[in-house]
Formats: sequence, structure tokens, C-alpha cells
Amino acid sequence: MASAPPRVADDPPAPVSSPARDRAVEEVDRVFRIVKDELGVLVKTSTPTTKLIAGVLTCSFVAHLLLGRWTAPVLALVPEKTVPRVWNVLTSGFYEMNAVSFAVDVLGVLYLGRLLEPIWGTAEFVRFVAVSFLRENESVQSLLLGSSFKNSSTGDA
Repeated sequence: MASAPPRVADDPPAPVSSPARDRAVEEVDRVFRIVKDELGVLVKTSTPTTKLIAGVLTCSFVAHLLLGRWTAPVLALVPEKTVPRVWNVLTSGFYEMNAVSFAVDVLGVLYLGRLLEPIWGTAEFVRFVAVSFLRENESVQSLLLGSSFKNSSTGDA
């Protein structure tokens, strides 16, 4: 009688198959199929301007993932560096460093763009996006600069 070779401590445990695990895997696969189908419909029914904005967000996030050390100082809003790099005020609205924020931004642009652009028109929608980004940057800038002024005036580091 041949016996199985002894199990070494570094070997991964054998996968356990159970009906509950199989149902869970099937449910996850079903959810991923639904999300993929929904995203496909969302992209197909979005306007070219909305797709362009979502594409810029996607490209900047991929650039951050691949070249984060080099892209963050150039594209992100850093209060101490904004004066020599004035373009940060515009680019930071399209630059996400967090996967959840990226997903919310892209889905928000695709959903809202699909609804608002046909009603407002392309020019008004682009103006809305630009003003939203500039207001967001203004708020972040004032919060960051306000806290740095507070720390410098109290002597805290």
C-alpha cells in the first residue's frame, strides 16, 4: 500500500470544497457579472464629454499607481508647492491617489454626466465640473493652509 508523501510545513493547505463555499463563490461571480454588465451599459450610454472626463481620471490614477513618487508632487495639490506649480489647482481635481475615491469619482462622473449633460448641455456641464473641482481645491487649500498657519502661530510643529 502506497501512502501519501508527508506534508511539509511550508505546503499550503489543500483547498476545502463545501457546498457553502461553492455557493459563496457562485454568488461573488454573479455579482461581478452584474457589475461588469452595468458598467458596460453605463459607458455605452454616457456622452463623449463624460467619457473623456472619466478617461482622464482613469489615466491619472493609473499614472499614480505606476509612477506615484513622481506624479504626486507634480499633479496633486500641495499647499507649499502651489505657487511655483499653479497648474496644480486644475490637475488636482483629476488626480486621485485612493482607489475608493477614484471609483466614486468615475462612477459619479459617468452617472451624473449621463443625466446632467443632456439637460444642461456640454458647456454648462464642463463648467459645473470645473467649478466643482476648483471649489473642492479651494476648501482643501484653506483647510491645509489654515492649519499650517495655526501651527506656526502657536509654535507647534
